[in-house]
Amino acid sequence: MSATEKAKGKAEAAKGKVKKGTGKAVGNDAARGKKSLPWVLAAERAWTIDDARVRGAIKNIAEHYAHHALDRVRGTAIADDAATRLEAIAEYILGREE
Repeated sequence: MSATEKAKGKAEAAKGKVKKGTGKAVGNDAARGKKSLPWVLAAERAWTIDDARVRGAIKNIAEHYAHHALDRVRGTAIADDAATRLEAIAEYILGREE
């Protein structure tokens, strides 16, 4: 069986399973051979993909970059209302469960 056939089979198996909140098909990226951040972290650290440490590591990375980005926004002449909206977006993204 070719890699393409395997990917199609995985995609078919994932059909009908949609992640709550995002509306994205579960396993869609994996079925197409895409390496997501959770997959990369798990592979680098010899964890399983469903290991709770993967979620914690991703949350830490997201928080680091969100805080860095907001610090950069605050250091510009961007209007206060625009900065407030960007902060709200970052808080929303960091507060999401999945």
